[in-house]
Amino acid sequence: MSSDSLIINVVLASYNGEKYIRKQIESILNQTYPIAGIHVFDDCSTDNTVQVLRDFERQGQIHLHINKENIGLIENFKRGIQQLSNDGYIALSDQDDTWDKRKIEDSVLKMCEIEKDPLLPALVYSDLIVINYNDEIVAKSFWKETNRSHYKHCLETVLFGNVVNGCTTLFNSAMAKFAKDIPNKIILNHDAWLALIAFSFGQIGIVDKPTVNYRQHEENITFSIKEKKEGFFKKVKKNILFTFKPKIFMKDQFDLVNSFYQVYCSELNEGEKLIFTNFLKLKDKNYFTQKKYILSMLKQK
Repeated sequence: MSSDSLIINVVLASYNGEKYIRKQIESILNQTYPIAGIHVFDDCSTDNTVQVLRDFERQGQIHLHINKENIGLIENFKRGIQQLSNDGYIALSDQDDTWDKRKIEDSVLKMCEIEKDPLLPALVYSDLIVINYNDEIVAKSFWKETNRSHYKHCLETVLFGNVVNGCTTLFNSAMAKFAKDIPNKIILNHDAWLALIAFSFGQIGIVDKPTVNYRQHEENITFSIKEKKEGFFKKVKKNILFTFKPKIFMKDQFDLVNSFYQVYCSELNEGEKLIFTNFLKLKDKNYFTQKKYILSMLKQK
């Protein structure tokens, strides 16, 4: 597979993003690798987002799809992915980031390296730079700030927390076809489900540098820099809470993994089933047993 032969479509989900969406689309248009189409799925914005998008549409720079009703972030991304699932490779985009100009080119090169069988899911992702509302750098590495660079990214570790930010991803049609199974009511976002697909069934590649400037601001629902480090007393307080209420420790993650396992159990091999069942058994263990197991997994590099 030649790196200049991949057809790339971008799926961008928008909702009340007038403040930053123009910068993001311009950064996509400025990519060093040709993009077949930028498909923006607007979820009934109530600000001036649609007017901004119409400007790009009139110039033939984007394809605009406006939902008839507000369906939420996960369903909006699902709709976009499913609509483009037969049209080559898909890159997901948030509305308030900006892309490094080589984001797609670097992702394509990695995809060509790792995709041995186009019938199997293939996913490429990367680290991010965190910026603020004024484009100033808050953190040079999202992974370092959130300890995601300190352990091996594999199925055993991704069960404890998602390492794949959807806005950095590029994936093939085989991967896109799994989007229909993403539950609309999961607490965690669509990219956590896609990560489990990739690490369970797929071919995975990591671009070894940040490819996205990931914007942290008051409306950003997917990330807060507050999660990067906790003070001593806050950690003690949380440990006491989880000691007496272990079932609330990582509850959302357990619910996500359990939902995934129920859907795909029959398609997992015996080794993968064991990894999932060992993780899910932790839900009924005491907090210190849970922590010990997690730390043992995250030491692997």
